[in-house]
Amino acid sequence: MNNRHSLFFILLLAVVPATFWGQEPVCSQIVSGSGTIVRIPDLRTSADVSPMIYGQMLEDCNDNVVYGGIVNKLGEENYMVTELLKKLQIPVVRWPAGTAIYDYDWRRGVGPLRMAQSEKIWGGNEFYTFGTDEYINWCRKIGAEPYINIPMGNNNTFNHSLDEALDWVEYVNGEAGSPMGAYRARNGHRDPFGVKYWCLGNENYLANQFHESENASVYAEKLYAYASALKRHFPEISLLGVGHTGDWNETVLDKCGRDIDFLTLHFYLNAKINDRELEAPATTLFAPEKVEASIRRFSPALNAYNKSAGRQPHPVRFSIDEWN
Repeated sequence: MNNRHSLFFILLLAVVPATFWGQEPVCSQIVSGSGTIVRIPDLRTSADVSPMIYGQMLEDCNDNVVYGGIVNKLGEENYMVTELLKKLQIPVVRWPAGTAIYDYDWRRGVGPLRMAQSEKIWGGNEFYTFGTDEYINWCRKIGAEPYINIPMGNNNTFNHSLDEALDWVEYVNGEAGSPMGAYRARNGHRDPFGVKYWCLGNENYLANQFHESENASVYAEKLYAYASALKRHFPEISLLGVGHTGDWNETVLDKCGRDIDFLTLHFYLNAKINDRELEAPATTLFAPEKVEASIRRFSPALNAYNKSAGRQPHPVRFSIDEWN
């Protein structure tokens, strides 16, 4: 997530086939002297809707979401929140989430010694008491699939490198006989966690305190190095690459399409309130249509790539994992 003033947002991970967005229902309208009748066709057989569209994201914004939300700074769980979230049947939860990943060091959040540090992007503190093991266990408790976001920046304080990414995935998914799997076992989790979803980067086209903005070619080169290595070592995982505009997506697909499974799309369409009145209500009213129109615009290129690359029956799909 890029650094915006509003910290209160709704978050979603939608994983849907691109072909879904190419299907438009046809409505008919009959106008008579007594009124207008609009007939809407039965849409139940138009497409399968993935339950993954009801996913969520954990990004600790000013000590309000993770710490102060689902746990306290000591890592003690807020059981009331956990029980309420269980009822939502959330299918997948993204973490450490958006821009905050560039100020996150996963090694600080595993093992017995946890040292807090100030969080330089959102403010507040990262206490590291809710780290990788705690996050995955919490996801399993509420019945959600974990989705881990790996930083892939270019101007980091931390060692956000390919080696670090490989070590993190091995810590989570490696056998207990592997170096990082043995480290996980010493921390009390002998069996691999088997986390499926891993994203490489977040909005790399934007800049933040620890990352300079990249064009599609620069990002694609780096994504290729990371994704090909991760898939070679861990072929069972699903990788998400950063998507953006049509040209960006085509560049990334051409270079990395064989090694990734999803392209992420982020949409922020904020409503403004002035003196308790909604400004430009039409902008808010039609925000969902703007999102769908964007996806419809990007879908033909994605469908064309999947066809040319022979990706059926496992096509690259869009993942809408941030929206407001």
